[in-house]
Amino acid sequence: MLKNLSVIGFKQGMFSHGYHISGSTGRIEKWRAFLATARDAGKPVFSRGEQDGEWKVCGWSKKNTRQALYWSSLFATHCGLDVWNLPGDACQGDEYADAILFFNRYAGKRNASTSPSAFCALRRGLDVSDSKTFPVETYGKLHWRNKERYLKVAKAFEKYGAYQGDPDKALGGGMRNRQRDNYNDAGWGILPGNYCRFLEQIDPDQTSVGWWHVEPKEHIYSRFARGLEKSSGKTRMFFKLADGFFPKDAKSHAAKVRVVYLDKGKGTWSLSYSSATGAKEAYKVTCTDSGEWMEKVAALPEAKFSHRLPKGSDLILSHVEGIDTVFHMVELARE
Repeated sequence: MLKNLSVIGFKQGMFSHGYHISGSTGRIEKWRAFLATARDAGKPVFSRGEQDGEWKVCGWSKKNTRQALYWSSLFATHCGLDVWNLPGDACQGDEYADAILFFNRYAGKRNASTSPSAFCALRRGLDVSDSKTFPVETYGKLHWRNKERYLKVAKAFEKYGAYQGDPDKALGGGMRNRQRDNYNDAGWGILPGNYCRFLEQIDPDQTSVGWWHVEPKEHIYSRFARGLEKSSGKTRMFFKLADGFFPKDAKSHAAKVRVVYLDKGKGTWSLSYSSATGAKEAYKVTCTDSGEWMEKVAALPEAKFSHRLPKGSDLILSHVEGIDTVFHMVELARE
């Protein structure tokens, strides 16, 4: 293909059928390596994939079709899918607008310098193939068919909402994973971290805790989340914008940021950002204990994103006082 085609198109089915699928880590690594090779050869590449009836007919998706399609959209966006072919019935009215509009905002945006925004959707995937995080001495033999290992890994995070609802389906490949009859939070070679484009969290597992099936469980955001946890010393989350998103030589960057958080308890948290003079607080929020997902959007005056904050970050979410806060997403857009 590299030798004979002027433009290369791929079907990427596993990027378009749901999310949380076995083998995703290796599949994405190979895809990104090919993209780099094609770029070096001067060959344009695009990808597409269709989302078939799985978004509404499988056990995991029938429970909440809006949530299923939304997280499928985030996963497809993270994987860099350019065209997502949706069934016609998913495109009627605005019931699934959250998923569709989010994907469209990033579709085809391969370069940070041309993307209108950057995002980091917060989650943790329990990758059973990771023997460093989940040693065999504790979790059992390292083998993709060892059901007990999956169950032990999920059980270890039970207090944060994780569970293994259809363990047999987790033991198969991607096609079998996609037919699971319930939620599975542990998988083999699934992505262990966040879904993101052009905005990454630094040291996510060392600075925050993963959550699964957060109350209210029916909300589209509630499938995964990350939170601050004062008791374990995880009081700040650090985010780094991709190089090239803004020109290096600009004196300042016109931007606004959107943070989606769970308004539970009466805790206070803050957002800081990098300015030309150092760290600057964008705002401070005290939760009102409504129990609902909420968002805070604000402009960032005199922002200068040059990785100058602690850990080489550009944005920091901090626990201030009171109950720990759980977050769904941080999204930054050009003004």
